[in-house]
Amino acid sequence: MPDAARQLGVGVALAALGAASAIAAAIGFVDAATWPVAIGAVLAHAAAVVLVALGTRRAGTSRSEVALFATLTATLPGLGACAALWFVVGGAPRHAANAHAENDTVRVERSRGETDLRRELGVNSYTQVVRAGSLEEKRNLLRRLARLGTPRHLSIVRQFLFEDEPELRLCAYAELARIGQRHEQEIGELRCAAQQADGVEVGPALAALAEANRAYAISGVLDSEMAGYWSERAEVIATRALDAEPGCAAAERVLALALADRGALEEAWQIICGWPEEFDEHAELVRAEVAFRRQGRGACRESLHRLEAAGVVAPEWLRTIAGRRATT
Repeated sequence: MPDAARQLGVGVALAALGAASAIAAAIGFVDAATWPVAIGAVLAHAAAVVLVALGTRRAGTSRSEVALFATLTATLPGLGACAALWFVVGGAPRHAANAHAENDTVRVERSRGETDLRRELGVNSYTQVVRAGSLEEKRNLLRRLARLGTPRHLSIVRQFLFEDEPELRLCAYAELARIGQRHEQEIGELRCAAQQADGVEVGPALAALAEANRAYAISGVLDSEMAGYWSERAEVIATRALDAEPGCAAAERVLALALADRGALEEAWQIICGWPEEFDEHAELVRAEVAFRRQGRGACRESLHRLEAAGVVAPEWLRTIAGRRATT
């Protein structure tokens, strides 16, 4: 094995151990019911920082990158170390070879939204900045995208993970880690609330937790594998909510969307078909989204009519679908 490849392999192994230690520490911090557990979590956290620093250094990253990932690991338990591991693994040649292809794909997919992006980001041309902008222009663009914070914008931020400039990759990691930390903090708080709930409070508390898990899954922060994990958690927790309170409307909405996320569209639609006829804005939006994924444009149009009749401003995507249908 060439020396560079060996060093990269050692770096990946150390970063993986650091990520495992960081995850163990994060779990310990959340569930620190006793002093031994809390102390163990602190030690695991310290070990994660050391392992991440050693791993990123062995993988051939610069001193500033090593320092940044050590800082991220120290300040963002679990998430910072996972970002470091992703960065080290991404140093392999196969990732570099595909970087431009992935960026070109995103540019094509986003081309229809260029006008909207110009307006939202306050730039003359989003694609021009990405292709030929200075480092400072790209960095400012990335930060504006992160501040907008929708799944669409954050999925573009993820593309900066494949940029040639290390500073841009690190800035993207930092922005995604910050937003991910916010999601995980909210999930942790809702998990504690659900554990403390009793009686009639259990169902709604679990439904809120399931909704937060799914929000993280579709946020645009995560890669497909991690997004699938959090979506699966949302489905499991929503099912628990319905076990605790059969007919819990909030839990049924989350469950229908989580099922649709993994492609179980008919199961999701069966849940929706059992809903009462009276109008509910949240339920109607879920109905429209699942109907669209089932290619049921007629059902989407009906949802749009019900929303408008109730004086609710329908989302742009639903109006667009109905408009397309009306012209065919």
